[in-house]
Amino acid sequence: MKNSLIVLFISFLVLLVSFLFAFWSPIVTNDDEPGVYFEYALSGDEYEQFLLSLAGEDPDRIAAISSWLAIDDVDIFDHDEGQVVELQFANSELKLEHVEPLELFPEISRITFDQCNLSNEMVRLLSKQHNLEQLIVSDAKGVGNLLLATAGKLPRLDTLSIFNCDANDECISSLANLKELRELYLGNNAVTSAIGPHLSNLPKLRRVNLAGTKIDDACLRDLSKISTLTSLGLGRTKISERGLSYLVGLDLKSVGLQETKIGDKACGIIVRFPCLYSLHLDGTNITNEGVSKLESLKKLGDLSLRNTRIDDGCVEVLLKMKQIRSLDILGTRISEQGALRIQANYQYDTQNDFGIIKTNKQH
Repeated sequence: MKNSLIVLFISFLVLLVSFLFAFWSPIVTNDDEPGVYFEYALSGDEYEQFLLSLAGEDPDRIAAISSWLAIDDVDIFDHDEGQVVELQFANSELKLEHVEPLELFPEISRITFDQCNLSNEMVRLLSKQHNLEQLIVSDAKGVGNLLLATAGKLPRLDTLSIFNCDANDECISSLANLKELRELYLGNNAVTSAIGPHLSNLPKLRRVNLAGTKIDDACLRDLSKISTLTSLGLGRTKISERGLSYLVGLDLKSVGLQETKIGDKACGIIVRFPCLYSLHLDGTNITNEGVSKLESLKKLGDLSLRNTRIDDGCVEVLLKMKQIRSLDILGTRISEQGALRIQANYQYDTQNDFGIIKTNKQH
């Protein structure tokens, strides 16, 4: 009896050791090759193990996710179906070997490259991501035109952002292929008003930001043909009041005119956008006279007048605009006393030369 118990006990230990060995062994991509060892399976890090599960049993996908996780500042996202749907690279020293595996993940719908060293070869590989819906790239010098050309081969794109990537007019015609495009951001590039005709026939375009580009009033004439447009970023461009007048009739809810040469006359045009909620006039030639015209915008909730020449003479008008929830008066000539009066009458943060004042007062 005693010998039987000993045998059973030894058998139990053997089974237990076998189970633990199988459970804690590193994951190998292929028995015939050295393979990719996913160290996080040993460490018990649930997040990395979960990400690995998105690769299924495909050794190449396992290798790709392993290589991505070895990069600083990378984020991988999934959804309920257990697939990789979004990749974000930030401040990353990317190599071609990091971008080549993207085609192994056809389910990816959003890719972000923020301040990454993208090469032409890397950008060309993006044309294989036919399910891509959002492509966001910033501060990737010298590849802007190729990004535009590549984007034109991605028919499902609904969001395209190419910021500060040295793009010009060379490949803007490719944008006309993007019939699903809803949002376009091309800030801080050298594109001109020649882009206008390529955007005017996009049936779903709602948001366009061309701040810091070389567009002028001619572009606004083309944009006025886009009946779906609700948001425009035109800061640091050569547009004028005349160009703004072309936009009357659009259902604009957000307009950015920072550091343009517009003045009080523009406010007489802006009030003809009755649905406007957000208006940024930072660094323009707006004065108290222009602000007084904005009082009729009953839906205006976000107003930025930073670095303009307004002073205490517009405080009474601002006090009447009870619907505003965000007001920026930093760098203006409004006094501390005037800023405190505004603070006392509003339930929002007021920025002024003396800092950010917060109040929870109800009105």
